[in-house]
Amino acid sequence: MKNLYSLIILLIFGTAVAQTDSPKYTLTAGKPDIKKKSGQRWLQIPVTLTNTTIDTLKYATMTCSWQDFYTVDNPSVKIEDAVCDKNINYMIALPPNQSKTVSLRLYNTNQPENQTITFSIGHKLVPLDTLKLGKVVRDEMHKTNPVWTQPITFSSFNHEIEPKIKINPWDNINGYRFAVGYTKDLEAEASYLITSYPKKDPGYGGLAMLVHFVGIGAEYIKDGPRNALGAKLSYEASFSLLIAQIGADYLYSEAGNQARIMPKVGLSAFGFVTVYYGWNINTIKDSGLQPYKHLVSLQINLLDDWLR
Repeated sequence: MKNLYSLIILLIFGTAVAQTDSPKYTLTAGKPDIKKKSGQRWLQIPVTLTNTTIDTLKYATMTCSWQDFYTVDNPSVKIEDAVCDKNINYMIALPPNQSKTVSLRLYNTNQPENQTITFSIGHKLVPLDTLKLGKVVRDEMHKTNPVWTQPITFSSFNHEIEPKIKINPWDNINGYRFAVGYTKDLEAEASYLITSYPKKDPGYGGLAMLVHFVGIGAEYIKDGPRNALGAKLSYEASFSLLIAQIGADYLYSEAGNQARIMPKVGLSAFGFVTVYYGWNINTIKDSGLQPYKHLVSLQINLLDDWLR
């Protein structure tokens, strides 16, 4: 009988220890997928946190830089940071036996291509009952032991894609053009731009920077009592403070239609604000719409990177 009691006590104690040692939360990494866009390549991995307890898990995250709560155990792998204008902490409530999945962008550093890299992803869980100040959350995050995924293995790759032959010189920095001009006629333009605007300063404070712009857009012209609408296609090149543009448009009005060729030269602040002097070459001579042959205009280019 004494041995039976001892066995029962041992089983109860062993079960309690097993329950104590079992993880409260699990973190699982999904299948890695290599993505490519805009001359860059990265590793996209879904990561799932599961609450295996009988209580609701309440933990901290951020509205923008939620990636800060994740880490990796290999210095050759980096998690892509978020660029934030506004960023506040808030609480996520994860009920028992429920999961939450996020998708992380990662890339390898300082590794030649096609080298095997193994790493795990960790989630720094900061439990919350009530919201705390962002600084308090970050202090606790750095003290927290992460919950880790299973090991992940992949072949290294270059983050930047460099084609052997660079056929397309255009970077993925697009934008908008707004222009207004007046001599004897009033002209206004709104166009969409694709550009070769460099993502990094080429040096000399940008004075040696050659930028190409291709624009397509709409125009409005007030030619005396006549109103005209048109479609415009243009090419523009800017170097230092000098800029030139060649454009072509087709105008519609009650007085008749007109097709024009429009060269311009001007001074510009790196393609941002430009003062132009241009010529209007009307190609339909018998049209009732004959815009004035000279034009002084002010133009503003707003690119995506400048608007962020």
